[in-house]
Amino acid sequence: MKLLFVCNLGRNRSKTAAELLQKKHETKYAGILSESNPLTEDIIRWADKIFCMTKDQYEYIQREFPDLYFRKDIVILNIDDVYYFEQDELIDILKERLRDYLR
Repeated sequence: MKLLFVCNLGRNRSKTAAELLQKKHETKYAGILSESNPLTEDIIRWADKIFCMTKDQYEYIQREFPDLYFRKDIVILNIDDVYYFEQDELIDILKERLRDYLR
């Protein structure tokens, strides 16, 4: 399964999540505000399932990619932008919320 993780800058939360699941799935990550790793139409088309860290990213996809939005399975993880890359607490939260994908 192709999993896309979306956060604000594509540096901490989404990158950590993508690396956590990369052994079991194809993964990519992107940021809605990122200049180096932006969320694009091509990346959205690539994904089978999209995980947004907050409702803000979900609403961004709805607004900016309306033709793709309704065709995608999108999940909001409700993980605030208070963690750094590979922070233990962030990994624990991701493992709990993504446990079905880690099996």
